[in-house]
Amino acid sequence: MSDTPAKPAKKTPPKFSGLVKDGTINAAPESAVAMMPPFAHTFPTNAAPAAPSVANAEEGGRPEEQAETVRLIPINLIDASRFQNRLTLTEERVAVLADNIRQDGLNSPVIVRTAGGRFELVAGETRMRACRLLGHTEIQAFVREMDDTRSARSTVLDNFFHESLTDYEVYKGLRTLIAVGAATSVRTLADITPWGKSQVQRLMAFERLPRQAIEILERQPSLIGSATAELLAGCLGKGIDDGLVARAVERIRDGKMPQTRAAAWIEAQATGKKAAAGQGRAARAVVTTAQGSVLFTIDRGPKGIKIQGAKGADIDWDPIHEALVGLLKSQAGEGGG
Repeated sequence: MSDTPAKPAKKTPPKFSGLVKDGTINAAPESAVAMMPPFAHTFPTNAAPAAPSVANAEEGGRPEEQAETVRLIPINLIDASRFQNRLTLTEERVAVLADNIRQDGLNSPVIVRTAGGRFELVAGETRMRACRLLGHTEIQAFVREMDDTRSARSTVLDNFFHESLTDYEVYKGLRTLIAVGAATSVRTLADITPWGKSQVQRLMAFERLPRQAIEILERQPSLIGSATAELLAGCLGKGIDDGLVARAVERIRDGKMPQTRAAAWIEAQATGKKAAAGQGRAARAVVTTAQGSVLFTIDRGPKGIKIQGAKGADIDWDPIHEALVGLLKSQAGEGGG
């Protein structure tokens, strides 16, 4: 029998799967796993991918299928997505990405779907514009067979992960998801997008704005946010004429009023119109500044008139008092004495 002590057994570190199984580490929820980007793609054996770059990957879509081979597609055969909800894309952003691609190559292929003898872009608009700017005639792409619902969902959800989207552009994406059947209600929109139910409801307020306001937002999508859109839509719910709401958006566009004063301006204008139509009945007029801030209210009843200044308003009452006294004396036939 040997006196040599036995070697201690080598400790084997626990496997990750075992830690998950016994509850030491919690498994990731399915929703989080579904949102993770792919770790690798299958590239052609004769074309190694270029070194990673943050700017180059700024618009990387989340492929919904298994890894696939990248194809070189003529850029002149690729049409823009019919479901694109982003209205603003600065030339500066395209130029920065183009410079990155010039140095490092295109690291993240675009995604297209077949459309007859041509292709339709699903994800990668900035990358394709950058390649066009560089004079490229072909671009690396994943080619997918997709129906309208999957294509719209991929385009819109890809854009939702871009912080540069305006509230109006987000609304357009939500509306597209409903139009193609990818979502059927505010609740289902909240389930598949990064926003909660209350945020989705606020964003969908753009849907209730008058046509003239929507036409302005199509050209200037950053003009108003969803909070202002919700307030303007609320004015319409009170029976206020949609022409006043459209005028408010025009005043914001023309720099005559900040969006934060729009709802107050609309209500003041609506109240003034009602007062003018009262013809002797009890009524209220609201006097505002050129920027839409309320200065004071004038209430007319059967026994007289009451003028009240708005809280915090800077009003010089002396000339108003003198003018009112002069008017009353004139009507009473007392002249200036």
